[in-house]
Amino acid sequence: MWVHAIYAAKYGIKIYALCDSRTYYTWNLEIYCGQQRDGPSQTSNKPFDIVRRLVDPLKNSKRNLTTDNYYTSYPLADYLLQNGLTLIGTIKKNKKEIPPEFLPNEARIVGSSLFGFQDEINLVSYVPKKNKAVIILSSVDDKGEVDEATNKPTIILDYNRTKSGVDTVDQKCASYTTQITTRRWPLAIFFRILDITGIDAEIGFTNTKPPEESPRRRKFLNELGVSLMEHHMAERAKIITLPKDIREFLSRYQTTVDEVPAIKQSGSGRCHVCSARKNNKTTVRCDSCDQFVCKSHCKKTVQCDTCLYTYTPIKIQCLSFMFAIE
Repeated sequence: MWVHAIYAAKYGIKIYALCDSRTYYTWNLEIYCGQQRDGPSQTSNKPFDIVRRLVDPLKNSKRNLTTDNYYTSYPLADYLLQNGLTLIGTIKKNKKEIPPEFLPNEARIVGSSLFGFQDEINLVSYVPKKNKAVIILSSVDDKGEVDEATNKPTIILDYNRTKSGVDTVDQKCASYTTQITTRRWPLAIFFRILDITGIDAEIGFTNTKPPEESPRRRKFLNELGVSLMEHHMAERAKIITLPKDIREFLSRYQTTVDEVPAIKQSGSGRCHVCSARKNNKTTVRCDSCDQFVCKSHCKKTVQCDTCLYTYTPIKIQCLSFMFAIE
């Protein structure tokens, strides 16, 4: 696991993320809200408290947490050990628990390493360049081993192998993003969460299939977007008043072909029962013959609820059609 902060592009919205260092699956997120007022919603922005809230769902899972020097501290390593987690992370050189011998010194040889052990927590100081030192705190069971090929402590190699979780997620979000220009910060956060959700969905999908059957990320995101809209487009295809070209495009998403009812012509016309001399204009049509009829020459039928659902309801009938039936 890797804890770091990602930013929603130029908006400067900081999001703390907990990501898997192997699959880059995002486990947990927390949006930085700045200094909060006193009250029940106030939260601490200290690095220790941020990590504690992020790893809460993973307690006693025997996973390892990799952090940078902003989060790493001896109290954090001790807290994680008590909750079934281990820690590897670079640590700031101004921490009081670091012995002076572990700090950068011109007298130290390039490529040399110093190890410190206290209970279950280890400290290693490696000199990559003259007058430089990389200090890493670890609670992983380690005996101060050094890799013969690189002459580096194995703790540093483990850190380098697991430190790119959040950075890789941030890079993937930038390559294929749903972000559009907006001045609304909730919308900017929504776009970033949407990007992260797409990455998590791809990881969950590809892990269930062999590597040769896994689609490319761009194709997967296209198919994911269409599948999310499919139900809406199927419902929209039932709207008969849409332009013809749009209805033809949406017809491919219809699961069943519904009978499209005929559209009654709108407007007004002269009552076909009244004489031409009266020229009685009306907008009411007979439900049987579909001709214009005025209120004087039509009759509305009354039906109970039982008949309404049993028989085809007839709302308006012109008198001429009623006499023809009789």
